[in-house]
Amino acid sequence: MIAMRIAAAMMRILTLLAAVLFASGFITKTFKTSEGSAQNVIYVNLSHNGSAVVVGGTNTLYMLSPDDLSPTAIYKTGPENDSVLCPPYPMTCDYDYNRTTTDNYNRVLLQLGTDPVVLACGTTSQGICSIHDLLQDLNVTIQMDKELKNNYMASKHGTVAFFGTGINENVLFVASTYDGRPLEFQPHAVSARVLNNSGYFSLLSSTNAETSFVDVVNRLKMSHRILYLYGFSHNGFAYFVTLRTNVLSPDAVRTWLARVCESDKSFRTYMEVPIQCTSKDGVPSLIAISASAGPSGAGGKPSSKISKILAVAFMTLVRNQTNQKNWSPGSVLCFFDMASVEDAFREAAEECNMGKTNVTLSSLYHEKQSDLACKHYVASLGSVTPIYDPVSGKTIVAISGFNLDIGSQRAVKIGKSVCRIERINATFLECSTSAVAADEVEERAPVTMTIDDIRVPLVEAVNIGTKATFKPNVMVNDITPKRSTYSGRFTVVVKGTHLDSVSNHVIVTRVSSLNGTKQEEIKKACQATENGEKMMCPGTPLVEFSVINNDQLGANDLHILAQISFRMDGLHMPLGERRHFDFIYQPPPHFDPFPEGGKNFEIFNSSDKLPVRVNGVDHECIFTKITPHSAVCRLSRDVFVPGSSNTFEVVYAGQSYPMGNLSLLDEESGTLPTVALVFIALLGILLLAICCFILRVLEPRRTSPPSRIHENISRQNASHNSLQGSDSAAQQPQIQPGFEIDEETKAMLEAEKLLFNRELLQLGPVIGQGHFGCVYIATLKVEVRDEHQEVAVKTLRNNSRGGELDSRSFLEEALIMKDFRHTNVLPLIGLTMDKRDGLMVITPYMKHGDLLSYIRDEQN
Repeated sequence: MIAMRIAAAMMRILTLLAAVLFASGFITKTFKTSEGSAQNVIYVNLSHNGSAVVVGGTNTLYMLSPDDLSPTAIYKTGPENDSVLCPPYPMTCDYDYNRTTTDNYNRVLLQLGTDPVVLACGTTSQGICSIHDLLQDLNVTIQMDKELKNNYMASKHGTVAFFGTGINENVLFVASTYDGRPLEFQPHAVSARVLNNSGYFSLLSSTNAETSFVDVVNRLKMSHRILYLYGFSHNGFAYFVTLRTNVLSPDAVRTWLARVCESDKSFRTYMEVPIQCTSKDGVPSLIAISASAGPSGAGGKPSSKISKILAVAFMTLVRNQTNQKNWSPGSVLCFFDMASVEDAFREAAEECNMGKTNVTLSSLYHEKQSDLACKHYVASLGSVTPIYDPVSGKTIVAISGFNLDIGSQRAVKIGKSVCRIERINATFLECSTSAVAADEVEERAPVTMTIDDIRVPLVEAVNIGTKATFKPNVMVNDITPKRSTYSGRFTVVVKGTHLDSVSNHVIVTRVSSLNGTKQEEIKKACQATENGEKMMCPGTPLVEFSVINNDQLGANDLHILAQISFRMDGLHMPLGERRHFDFIYQPPPHFDPFPEGGKNFEIFNSSDKLPVRVNGVDHECIFTKITPHSAVCRLSRDVFVPGSSNTFEVVYAGQSYPMGNLSLLDEESGTLPTVALVFIALLGILLLAICCFILRVLEPRRTSPPSRIHENISRQNASHNSLQGSDSAAQQPQIQPGFEIDEETKAMLEAEKLLFNRELLQLGPVIGQGHFGCVYIATLKVEVRDEHQEVAVKTLRNNSRGGELDSRSFLEEALIMKDFRHTNVLPLIGLTMDKRDGLMVITPYMKHGDLLSYIRDEQN
């Protein structure tokens, strides 16, 4: 690059003095912003609706009357909950950073064509823009997609933007100073963008052959800052006045004028030349502080050869008038004739093309005549994960290999679709997949990578997982439950479609502190089941979060709102505007003895079955009505002993809550109709005949040992006898703490890998009633395969029927299942036991229940 040579006759130097002359007749109208300073001011012609002055200030847009500068509309743009390290709110921040209340400074304010709308871009939300209608009091008409990087425009350290001219009047040319944000959010240094009808920006061109942007090499962004001061359009070129450091001498700062042809989609015409302002004594001023372009002082007369000038103010040192030895900061203003500027660019391009410049590769980063040590690297491609990709794309694919970051141009494809590289180093890269046609579902496509148009070979030793299968799009529809107690352990059941189209399933639970200043996320792995229609995720109790401590929970009987979302190979679910499900943490339900009721009953669902205990025997009570302070459930009359007082308890979260005594009352009735009496008599005769037949069949077996059913009946009778005392006698522990599996049986179970650690089992809701107690749906973590399996868990909740004897009978039944193999009988998966929950038997979960109930159900 060569310095611009400007004829002395075309350059005039002015010194800006500190004193400014004010006259009362000069100041006719004033306006003061409500906070901060004004960053942009534009005049907008509203056609038939007059005109307006629009001011972009701190956190506010103002529309003023041009007559007296009185505000006619005000629109607040901030402050916002923001962090430069996070994507725009409310998108999830993938890092452990906290958003804080941040002022929004207006960096771009432009009218869109001749329409009464303006484009405003602030410094929050990664510099995203919005479109405001002046005829609707500056209200937002289009809010741009916060996920698209091309919509990130404004920089905290400076942004220049303007529309092109002629056929490029709809092309927005933007230059943004790097402000230290993560590279994944940083806009390009200089780019050309087009505002689509859908209300989002796209590059003028983004094909492999041409891309409409230039950028600084990532490793030099921090050390090689470029500050953009001003931009304008002239004769089909976009110009930018920039201030930047020299790569070889970081302390040397000077001004450059950059330009690119507005019709050049590839940006191959991008050039820069240095400019300076030289005073009469020959001292150059190199650091520009502001600039503006406009018509020449000739007033556009036909005889004038100067149609446009560029005025640039440079910082300089001015000699003190009273003490010639002292210098103070000042400025000089230089005018550059744009015709001469164009000649300088043309001459620089010609000399570069003819090889007359002294710029070489070594002079850019090394001293002259220094030896450059070059090495040859060979890139290779290893494994690819995940190997599934929904047809809608946006999946994050991780590729391992060697020397992946060499070369100047790198490209990754899955089949024919582009996978856009997001992060890369020598041994690892991440790319975001593109959408493919729906008819490519279940097709396998090779994952390929090219560096400088050369295909990267595969490593034979790890040549696995280098093909991806296109899958149907994932959809998350609903979750259950949507409530839990502060410390309750629960499993989140996710319903959706094609949940198995991705490999990694993660549930993200977000909770805010009580004052709303801090947020915390906890992520846990999930397991998809049921052919992609269901997913089981371990829930996160509120007590696991650090932003709310136990003292706060104890002092505040509050319902805490949380947000649950899912991340699946880079996809964020659920779709929609909110991008999350609401989840409520609440205090545990409180059960008061009859007839008071209780509180916090909204934790239950109408489909739940409440475990209860009548006369010490476990049963399920089916809910029919639930309010926050009362609940109604239905029990069979057979569970009560007629004519006597029945003890009633609620069993919740492993604890028993005595509710009082209940008596079964006969319904008031008159004389039954004759038909009913005859029917009852016939039914009694039929039942008597059936009983006689059963006794006759069982007669030869009376010498055999008593069955477990008889034993349980006798134990149940004994239990009833023991409960006929006071109320306190009915409060029995759930499991005898003294019951333990003998060492021989325990060794046998461990040898056959049938004894599981209790922590591997996550209990869900009650799904039925077994002979010994309640049956739960649960999730079992299989450590060998690192998977989660949906299972059914039988529990022993009714110790009062037989104590240790019931526990041993429960164990005997499980051991019989262990040795029984039949296609129509459920096998035993294993057992687990702890002091709180006692012995539990784990079997496969059958979603349709037992065969007899399934056949009897008329809906089947």
